[in-house]
Amino acid sequence: MFKHAAIVSLLALPVLPALGAEPVMLQYKYDTDEPVRAEIVQNVEQAQTMMGKKRSSTSKMTTRVVTELLEEKEDGSLLLSHKTDRVLMDLSASGVEIEYDSSLAEDRPLMSNPAIASAAALVGWEVKLLIRPDGTVEEIANLDQLKQTTATLPEEADAQAVQAMLQEDSLKSFHQTYLRLLPEEPVEPGDTWERAFSVPFSGGEMSMNLGLTLDKVEDGKAYITVGGDVTMDDVVQQGATLSLKSGALDGAMVFNIEQGVQELYELEMDVSIGATAEGFPGEVFTADLTQNTRMQRLDF
Repeated sequence: MFKHAAIVSLLALPVLPALGAEPVMLQYKYDTDEPVRAEIVQNVEQAQTMMGKKRSSTSKMTTRVVTELLEEKEDGSLLLSHKTDRVLMDLSASGVEIEYDSSLAEDRPLMSNPAIASAAALVGWEVKLLIRPDGTVEEIANLDQLKQTTATLPEEADAQAVQAMLQEDSLKSFHQTYLRLLPEEPVEPGDTWERAFSVPFSGGEMSMNLGLTLDKVEDGKAYITVGGDVTMDDVVQQGATLSLKSGALDGAMVFNIEQGVQELYELEMDVSIGATAEGFPGEVFTADLTQNTRMQRLDF
């Protein structure tokens, strides 16, 4: 549920804290007159080699989302409505290129593609999140209602993948990767804090280990740099061993302190993996993946 070089380079410059600067508390509030509208753009580039044969693919998925504060609880937690308003996709693999826009009636025939159909099924979905002020997701308040929507999925959609995504742990994990980024205590420029997330995949689990630094506070906004790495234990299946060779994370965030909302969050993940198999010399499979996700608030 959340990857620029120019922005990151600028934000990575060292910033000296101002003399007498007061620590600031960064907390989600969603104290806005209107629902918060944002655009999430995810670009993925992947190059694979399988038994000497090379293949590459690229994809771009743009999602328009609307987040609204429904209720502030007595303990400070927030009940949010997170609704997918529109999906655009641009796929390129094996010489085939597909562009899709969920708002265009003429693009509906493209839903014969399982990837397109699965993404299109998200349009109109509303996830109700109960979060703490630091972004920890405590509950998916309408989980049962969401699971019922799988009965109305297009027949071309990957129902198994959608159902896996609708597990409570998966939903919490997805939304926390872009929400649970704030420190638990007041911070001032130069302070750092850490966050770690588990990302499950078929047969295993990756860990995203983030280090965040408050660079500066300017015009009521906190400018934060993000860095870190990706780790994974070897996965052994049917005589093959999948290993992570390298994994790096790099990004930035801009947070509106008064309103308590993100105005920008960007994270790039670079991962290289390889697989060996009994009876075969060297690696039988390699994959290099770059995933860049950028969330930009649209209504400020």
